[in-house]
Amino acid sequence: MIFTSQPRLPLLESSHARAYRAIAARLRGNETLRRVVRTWVDWDVAAEPIEITESTCPHVTLTPAPLASEWAGEGRHRADLAIEITLHTAGHSVIDVLNLWDAVRFALFVAQFDQESTGIIQRTMTQPAARFRRLPDGSRGWSAVGQIRLTMYQSNYA
Repeated sequence: MIFTSQPRLPLLESSHARAYRAIAARLRGNETLRRVVRTWVDWDVAAEPIEITESTCPHVTLTPAPLASEWAGEGRHRADLAIEITLHTAGHSVIDVLNLWDAVRFALFVAQFDQESTGIIQRTMTQPAARFRRLPDGSRGWSAVGQIRLTMYQSNYA
C-alpha cells in the first residue's frame, strides 16, 4: 500500500481539528519531549506510517479516538474528543516508558489551553497500560497506551 500526501480539503477548521492540533503542538513543543522523542506520528503531517523499531524509539503516536456526543442545551451539544497516546521505548526497562508517560502528562497539564482558540474546556487523562513486546525489527521494548479526553462544546449554528 502506498500512502501519499494529499492537499487539505477546502473546509473551515473544526473545533476538534483545532484541539487536536493544539495537543500535538503542545507535546512537540515541550522541551523535554523534544530532547527525548525520536519519532512523532500525529497523522497531521505524516505521509505514511512509520515502522516502530529500536532506532525510531522513543516513538509517540497520537490518534483521535471516538467518543459519543450529547445535547447540552439550546443550540449546543457536548462533543468531547479523545486522543489516544501510544508510546514505545526500546529496551527491557519499564521505567523508561513510565517516565516518558509522566513527561507527556506534565506537558499536557503544565498550563491551560486557550479555550477561545482551541475549544478545550477541560481535560482528563487515563493511566497507561504498559506491556513488553517484540518490535518489528526483532528488538524488544515497552509500549504504553492511554488517552487524553477533552471536554468540548459545539454550537449547532453557523
